[in-house]
Amino acid sequence: MITMGLKVSHGAFEASCKTFNVFRRFVCRSIGGSYPPHEKPGLDGGCWYWDPNGPFSSKTHQGMKEFLSHSDSEGAIAPEWCEVIADDLEAALPYIAALEEKEPAYGQLAAMGGYVQTTNQFIEGCRLAYESNELLVFS
Repeated sequence: MITMGLKVSHGAFEASCKTFNVFRRFVCRSIGGSYPPHEKPGLDGGCWYWDPNGPFSSKTHQGMKEFLSHSDSEGAIAPEWCEVIADDLEAALPYIAALEEKEPAYGQLAAMGGYVQTTNQFIEGCRLAYESNELLVFS
C-alpha cells in the first residue's frame, strides 16, 4: 500500500495529508470552531465554522482562515501571509495546549510530539518562509 504524504517547505510539516487534516481539525476545535467532515453549504470555506462567541473570527484572524482553508496537498502560501498565519497560530497556542491536555495527540501526531509541538513547528516554518521572502510550498 502506498501512503500519500505531505511535505510543507521550510520544515513546517511532513506527514500524511490525513494527519495534516487531523491537525487542522484540532486547531479549529481548540478555538471553538468546527471542521470537516461537515461539507455543508453556508459554512466558511464550505466546510468549517467559527464560534460566534469564540476568541477568533474570520474577520479578525485572516491568517487562521488561510491556514484552515488552504489545500492539504498542493499550492503555496505567500511570504506575507506566512507571517499572519504564524501570528494567529501563536495566539491560538494556549487554546491548543488546553485542549491537548484533555485530548492528547495519538498516532502520527503523537510521534511528532503532539499538537502544540506540531503547531510550533508550523509557526517556525512560516516565520522562516516570511523572513526568507519565500513561498511556503505544499507538495
